[in-house]
Amino acid sequence: MLIPEKISSANKGQHKGSLEEIGYPEEISAFIDEHERKNILDISRKFHNAHNIYNDAEDLPIDQAMTGIANRFLESIRDAKKKKVILSVPFDPQRGSAILDSLIYKLNHLIHKDDNIKGNDKDKLKPIWEEVCDLVSKGNDVSERVLELLPEDVIERCEDYLSNLEKIASESIDNGEINKVAVKRDNQCYFVKYPAGCTVIPTKLLNHPELQDLDGALEIGDGIIRIKDGKYHDIKGSVIMTFTFYDETVEMVLSPKNASGFGKVMVYMNDKNCEIFSKYLKELEEKPHINEIVEAAKSFVQTKSNMPSSTLDNTNLSQCSKEVLTVS
Repeated sequence: MLIPEKISSANKGQHKGSLEEIGYPEEISAFIDEHERKNILDISRKFHNAHNIYNDAEDLPIDQAMTGIANRFLESIRDAKKKKVILSVPFDPQRGSAILDSLIYKLNHLIHKDDNIKGNDKDKLKPIWEEVCDLVSKGNDVSERVLELLPEDVIERCEDYLSNLEKIASESIDNGEINKVAVKRDNQCYFVKYPAGCTVIPTKLLNHPELQDLDGALEIGDGIIRIKDGKYHDIKGSVIMTFTFYDETVEMVLSPKNASGFGKVMVYMNDKNCEIFSKYLKELEEKPHINEIVEAAKSFVQTKSNMPSSTLDNTNLSQCSKEVLTVS
């Protein structure tokens, strides 16, 4: 019987600060690949063009202009939700605000500060405002400046929602402090920072209904491992992953192929762990969410079996295998 995998820090002496200290939402920007970048740009343009309908509608009656902008805004928000577009990170951090910040700011101006918009025309913007508040109440990050524009009940719902996510994340801790978990989320992904020195059972998090349809990133010690489509995808830094079968345990160090930034997962094990891994390989291959890890481990075992032991002893692989043995 395979017990769910556990992850712990490969260097328990290191620990970064809070999410704010490591620069969130910049951490979420790590999820932005070329496909996501295109989605962000497309949605940004849709919101920009929708707002321009009102600014350029001097010849239209105000009610027609408001109907146009309201329909475009609502269509764009629902499209962003459907495509799970990241809303809390600017397309270009050096230019402009994040999508959600910009949208809330524009809506607030139209509803509360534009003297040309009154009565029924203001009501046309209420469905958009409700959609935006729903996004924020579900933890989507906004700046402090924009947070001041939102109703108190929306802020309270957001705080309650994130507290619940922290509770869910804390329940995935197998060993360590459970009251120091920090969680952030966006329309498309979530980021969990675990306290130093803890051991985590990620499947308790990955399988939770609130998060299983989102991509994620788990920071443990100096390592961050990302989840995409419910599977371990890549890594930055290093972590230790363990698998327990009955009375035997496989322990492996996971680190990126490239030394800097996120990269494809590489696995390092000593001889004993390679032996146990090979023994239970079929059971491991039955778990789709660890496919990347298993394939990397298979590659490592194959490479190691083809190398003379004297050569392997002089490589970084051997050193990483020793690290596995020294971290409890």
